[in-house]
Amino acid sequence: YDTDSRFDFFLSIPIADRPEHLKNCLESIWQLCQLYQYGGKKEGFFSKVSVIIAEDSQFEKYIEEDIRLANEYRQKGLKVIHFGQQEQRELLAKIPAEYRSGLKSIIGEHSMKQFYHKGQAIMRNLSYLKLLEIANDKNKSLFYFVDSDQTFQVNVASSNGDKNIYALNYFYTINRLFTEN
Repeated sequence: YDTDSRFDFFLSIPIADRPEHLKNCLESIWQLCQLYQYGGKKEGFFSKVSVIIAEDSQFEKYIEEDIRLANEYRQKGLKVIHFGQQEQRELLAKIPAEYRSGLKSIIGEHSMKQFYHKGQAIMRNLSYLKLLEIANDKNKSLFYFVDSDQTFQVNVASSNGDKNIYALNYFYTINRLFTEN
């Protein structure tokens, strides 16, 4: 029985043709987990933080690199799911056709042959459907959408020039915002 009442974080990273951004973002999330241990580890994984990589790349070489990065950070203990284009198609197929047409502005209308570069807003919405599917307790889950070029560092001035450091425990702070206010 889990007595930890803190929120579970589900971070969605829409990505298209930028594995170098994804690597920096995943590294930053992993560093936060390593440094601040939000929720601790269970069975080798950080228990309260999960990452969804929402794939929107056109080229196979970038998709393969994104999958490789997902596996690399999963081996480091970060729960990472690569939400690929085939899975996105399957998720969209679950929506009854009579609803899908009314949701075009939210989930898009894309050729199944050219199912890439749908845009960040549509990828965010598709991710939300996936997050709803995988979150165990929606009342104790926070969905956080992250740009692929985002890192969780703070820029501070020092005698040697500006430095980016992991000065904030983002998950703890956001958890407090949602539990105390």
